[in-house]
Amino acid sequence: MYEVLLLGAGKIGVIITELLASSGDYRVTVADMDQANLNRLPQYSNVKPLVLDVTNKADLMAALDGKFAALSACPFDITKYVAEAAAEAKVHYLDLTE
Repeated sequence: MYEVLLLGAGKIGVIITELLASSGDYRVTVADMDQANLNRLPQYSNVKPLVLDVTNKADLMAALDGKFAALSACPFDITKYVAEAAAEAKVHYLDLTE
């Protein structure tokens, strides 16, 4: 199984969580700064919610540790934090910003 960090548990994040988790190929850590968003995630044994402020570099780097990829479903103004951290952590990175 691939370990991925999905950043953002809004509408798009929930759909991505469902797709990845139901495939059986991924362990998904879903991070959001709002616990209410995390509470709406689909319940799978391979989904782990994480309250995280991605602007806190140390916390973001810890969340990226050991991950295969980071997928960002965050607002566009968060991109620089996630992209820089993913590059530093040497993980694959995909941003879904419009």
